Order: sequence, then C-alpha cells, then structure tokens
Amino acid sequence: MESVRENLKNWLLNHPWFNPFGFSIQRFYGNITSPIRILPDFLIAGFNRSGTHSLFEYMGQHPNINNASRREIHYFTLSFWRGLNWYKSYFPTKIHKKISEIKTKEKYLTGEATPHYIFHPLAIQRIKKLLPKIKIIVVLRNPIDNAYSHYQHYKRGGIEKDDFEYAIKTDKERYEVITNQYKLDLIKEHSLRNVKMPYVSYAIYVNHIKKLLEIIPRKQILFIKNEDLNEKPQDELKKIFQFLKLKEFSVIDLKKRNVGKYEEIKPETRKELIKYFEPYNKQLENLLDMEFNWK
Repeated sequence: MESVRENLKNWLLNHPWFNPFGFSIQRFYGNITSPIRILPDFLIAGFNRSGTHSLFEYMGQHPNINNASRREIHYFTLSFWRGLNWYKSYFPTKIHKKISEIKTKEKYLTGEATPHYIFHPLAIQRIKKLLPKIKIIVVLRNPIDNAYSHYQHYKRGGIEKDDFEYAIKTDKERYEVITNQYKLDLIKEHSLRNVKMPYVSYAIYVNHIKKLLEIIPRKQILFIKNEDLNEKPQDELKKIFQFLKLKEFSVIDLKKRNVGKYEEIKPETRKELIKYFEPYNKQLENLLDMEFNWK
C-alpha cells in the first residue's frame, strides 16, 4: 500500500498537465487522499503571540509526532464551511501511521496549532463534537505583552490602522462586533483583513478558559507558561510529551520562531493595563491553581 501511495504521488508530480488550474500538486494530492487520512491527536489551541509557532516546530521534532502539513489550519474557525475532507487533507495517511507504528512499536501522533480556536465562540464546541478525546495545549503569556504583540502583528501586516491606545479604548466594541460575526460564521479567510481585533479582550484568558473547561475535561488540557517555554524549553517539552504519553525526547533545534521587533509599549499604557488585568489574572490563578508573576 505504501508503494501505491508513493507511485500515485510521483505520477501527479510528473504530470502537471493533470492540474490545469494551477493548484498546488501537494494540496491536490492531499485532497484526493483525504478519505484515508487521520485526524489530529492534539491541538495547540491558544493563545496567539505566546510562542505557539515555536512550540509547534519543537514538538514536530519528536520521532513519534508527524505534524500537519500546515501549522494554522483554522478549520474550526474560518474554514469550517470547507468540510471535513478538506481538514483531513493536511494530516498524514492511515497507511503512514500504521507503517510507522509497526516499525517503531510506538504511538504515532499528529496535530496542528491554531491558537485562535480558544477565542472563537463556536470552535471548542465543534472540536468536542469531532474530536471528543483530543488533547489540547494552551500557552499563557503575560497578557499585556500578548495584547501589544498581537497588535503589532496586525499592524505590520497592514490590517491594523489605529494606534494601540485608541485600539484599547474601542476594545469592548471591537469584541462585540467580532464575536457576533463569528457566531454567524461571517468571517472567512478573505474577510479577516477587514476585522478590527480586540487585543485586550482576547488576553483576558480566564474568560476563554472558563468556556473551554465547560466543554473539554480538564485532564485533556495542558496549560504551560510562555516564560517557562522560553527559559527552560526542554523541561516544558518533557512535560508535554508526558501529557501526550510519548517517550522522552530531547529536542535539538530550539530556535524561536515568528519573533517580532517593535518599539516598547508606552510606560503609562503598561501601567494602565497592569491595573486592568490584575483581577483577571488573580481569577486565572485560582481557576488553574497556578501562579503567574505578570507585571
């Protein structure tokens, strides 16, 4: 079966005329073989700008993990309308999984990282329905740094036009608008550029995590701190591999991914946000029984 799969893939690559519309051959192959592909065992489901890109690359180095071919698939948020086979097309085949497990006599896992899942009002319910036993990893970063980095990301991309202080003032309005649009599935990939992101509301972690815990059992979720991932990545990865019931493995390439450079947040703005986030951070500590020294 493996040789049949390889022969088909090679045939498609050697016959570009079979793809008259210019689609990626890899995507075309993934789509036509989607019925024999597996679904993810884990999701890195939150939060944006917290090291999720780096974590995805670190985890993919484990010999028993074969990550999705695309990091942020956004299936349960922006692309749910595309259907299950479209989603499955990004993951390994059942044949590949079987062969790997026979050779290594170890578990074979796959996953993806779309940190926006935890923010979308419909995504977690959709995940629970399709993947009831899914393992979810959530990375938590100082919410002030998260909000400002999130803002800078959209600013660099030309999506955000306002300054950060004005974005904060209009944050509640932004949150109501985007939440209502999400509930009606009005936001797709092509329309994301027209959305004003609520950076502060996104970083009130306790609100989103409460909703997550109402749907997904606590034993299926692992929360890790961004600062721990930065300062002692091997320890955090050991914790993650144990959570996934994988053998211990020392990751070689620990280069940080998607690191942005920008001016520091204004001191008066940080002072304002420290006061704003303080009660929410305290609630989060009580909820998760974790300590966060975020200033």
